[in-house]
Amino acid sequence: MGYKYNWFALLKTALPLLPTFASLSFTCLQDPIGDGGGGSNGGSEDEDALSIEEAKVLLFPPAPLGTGTPYPWQGAFPVPYGVVNPANGNLMLVFTLTGWSGKGPDVTFTLFYNSQDTRTTELGTGWRHSFLASVQEAGTATWFGTTYRLVHLHEPDGRLRVYYWKGNTISGAGDPMRGVDDILERLDDGRYRLTRRNQMKWYFDATGRLMEIRDTLNRALTLSL
Repeated sequence: MGYKYNWFALLKTALPLLPTFASLSFTCLQDPIGDGGGGSNGGSEDEDALSIEEAKVLLFPPAPLGTGTPYPWQGAFPVPYGVVNPANGNLMLVFTLTGWSGKGPDVTFTLFYNSQDTRTTELGTGWRHSFLASVQEAGTATWFGTTYRLVHLHEPDGRLRVYYWKGNTISGAGDPMRGVDDILERLDDGRYRLTRRNQMKWYFDATGRLMEIRDTLNRALTLSL
């Protein structure tokens, strides 16, 4: 005898509880040992270890609850052609139209739709494609008393990532948000280079448009937009 589940009813019941769990998780992350003292009488088992307050200054804000592929800690509910992010309710749909392999980076042309993405592209509001990536300077922000220059990385799937440069100059590698491993650098000629976790390199021109993708053997896929 099998069991039948009403997944819609389960999802409808679970979503209102998510802010409560998120609040509890954030509270634990803020001070997982309660008072930040590090043990009895305020002592520490490791004198070289950072205190909670010292660590906070070194950590940038985590990846936002935005659009695009859910991060592992957010979870994902599979639906036909995509997933729902239970952290914010965003529906992301993925449609791969064509692709091929050869010498150099593989080519795949995929359409992405995010229900909560208000950006409008040539495909319409909420729609993006495999090569619709860009970087954009986004002003300044102050984090624990230090001013940083910000650069936004708009990913093809709709993710928005933020990188931080200390001071008034955007040069060299920026510091990523927590949970992001990809490295974004401002090169001497004004271009940006994004090094993925798999060591693929994406190059953006001085205006922020994606122009080239190189694989680990330095073979290039060049885009003409």
